[in-house]
Amino acid sequence: MKKLYILLIALVFSIQSYGQVNICYIYATDSTEGHYFKALMDSNGYSVTLLDTTNIIGYNFSKDSLIVIDNASDPNASYSWCTTAKATAVINAGKQVLGIGWGGASFFTVVGNAASGINYGAVGGNGTLGEIIVQNPSAPFANVYSYPKKIVIDTIAADSAVAQLYNGSYAAEPYMPGSPTILIGETAGGTYAGYYPVASENGYTIFGFTSSFNNLTTNGRNFLVNLVYAIAPTSGAVLTGVTAAQPASGNILLVDYLNKTINSTTGVPLAMNLYNVTGLLVKQTNGVSMDFSSLTNGVYIVRAEGPNGYTTQKIAF
Repeated sequence: MKKLYILLIALVFSIQSYGQVNICYIYATDSTEGHYFKALMDSNGYSVTLLDTTNIIGYNFSKDSLIVIDNASDPNASYSWCTTAKATAVINAGKQVLGIGWGGASFFTVVGNAASGINYGAVGGNGTLGEIIVQNPSAPFANVYSYPKKIVIDTIAADSAVAQLYNGSYAAEPYMPGSPTILIGETAGGTYAGYYPVASENGYTIFGFTSSFNNLTTNGRNFLVNLVYAIAPTSGAVLTGVTAAQPASGNILLVDYLNKTINSTTGVPLAMNLYNVTGLLVKQTNGVSMDFSSLTNGVYIVRAEGPNGYTTQKIAF
């Protein structure tokens, strides 16, 4: 028993904890789509707060890593999102913002008038194929078509690589003169130059989807998860427990809460032991990845040992 306590003390002093990422979802009157979004994101490791536009003024955004603007928060596509005071409150929160459809585009029109360097404008040019033309975006969206969810990509001669995201014509594209800083997807079947359905600039990202989330394909739902993950990842991970005498090479882990795996980021096989908080060994493996999807929710400690030493990390899910 004495040895067990010593082991636990050693582990506790060399771990770092990662909590859930909070998202604030802003809607107007009808929270139906917000509850759909919340269910999708809750099942992928996020915590979502639904906020009616009537309660924006005075709301504390400090715990939120991402603000999402609901498509229906501008149901008439009037380009007059809420009030200037409410839009300013969101802007002043200083958070990453993901705008969905008409509501997102309308909010970004306000942003374009209030902050330099944002060139979102009026919406037009709906695509007709339910697809976007896959681009090769830069960080943080470099892996948006492959991680944490795999997006099925089709090849069509006229459009090159495309991803089917929704059933029908539901793409709204904000006008971006000179093209956006990060182009994530272009319209398949659209006819308007300078309009983009999925893009990002200065911390503001648009997903120009103008229908109910129910009309997203499996691909589309996975893409939305990936888009959120790129903006506000649920894991990330530098670990403690590696000293100068034990180089980090081969001993760094990444905890992927969405897919419930612990991975060696360098591809070097590691001897991984997973303990519960009482010090009981509950799982072990020797390889580049450990799957913990079968475990009950709780707090665990992983110890990974490789050719250059060891490291430990606390995980909670």
